[in-house]
Amino acid sequence: ERISGFVARASKALSDDGGPVADHPLPAAFSAAMDDDLNLAEALVVVHETLRAGNTALAEGDSRSLRAALLDLRAMLDVLGLDPTTWATEVDDRYADALDGLVQAELTARADARAAKDFATADAIRDRLAAAGIVVEDGATGARWSLEA
Repeated sequence: ERISGFVARASKALSDDGGPVADHPLPAAFSAAMDDDLNLAEALVVVHETLRAGNTALAEGDSRSLRAALLDLRAMLDVLGLDPTTWATEVDDRYADALDGLVQAELTARADARAAKDFATADAIRDRLAAAGIVVEDGATGARWSLEA
């Protein structure tokens, strides 16, 4: 979920269409690990380091580093058969868009309540979202949401 969530957020931030990455060069450390008798443990270290760098770039608004991390990550995942963009099938995004709109409205109301120091209302909004299976994560750039696992 962390990986597919990052790919979705980074793709959205970069307006990336999730096209093929088969021709993108692999990070040298990943290639070396795979060439070492398919050392998947070491290859996954490179995947997670790239994910961490990508999340940092996303948080800092560094689009150049974000694009590099996204392409590197997707290329490595493609080799492993795990690129989340290839899992997508024809999906009607209207439901996801509608849910996102509703949750964003609630998060805005929650942020407004917090700014007004109305913590009871802010907590009630968070509890209402949690009861609906929405997990809210507060961060430096604001609140993010995801579906409860």
